[in-house]
Amino acid sequence: MHYLRHKHMVRALRLGSFFFVLSALSFFCFLGGAVYILIERELNSVIFAGGSLALVFLFRILSLIFCARAQCQLCQGSLLSLQTCAMHRNASSLLKSYRLRLAVTVLCRPSFTCIFCGETFSTSYVDPKVRKLSSDLLSDQNRLKEAQKNPRKSKIILPRRNLD
Repeated sequence: MHYLRHKHMVRALRLGSFFFVLSALSFFCFLGGAVYILIERELNSVIFAGGSLALVFLFRILSLIFCARAQCQLCQGSLLSLQTCAMHRNASSLLKSYRLRLAVTVLCRPSFTCIFCGETFSTSYVDPKVRKLSSDLLSDQNRLKEAQKNPRKSKIILPRRNLD
């Protein structure tokens, strides 16, 4: 699993995903209002459908603004922008949309998979210095475990236990 390198990237990805999901939901509200207009022919439903269409455009514009910064750090593919690139063979879709699946995954799970290269990224930002310290600590713990298993082969000196 890879970590995102910049805080603004994480923020842009989450906000862009949020507005992308909102634009999809308001589009379905518009479709429902359009069907209701065809059936009932009421003025209130026309206002509802027009308002939801305006929300679709507003949320889509906000999504494009925030998603312009969200790129995969390995393949440099723009994650939530409309591209004609080939998708990874394991990329899955939600309602025939790869971007909607990615946006829902970013909002609901702690990691996501790039739809272009198939690599997994964490949606939380971890400072590289902290990550280096934690990996050093983990390697020290692994060496200590090895020393406990084979005390004669290791170069780590373990404290003696008092059997009193």
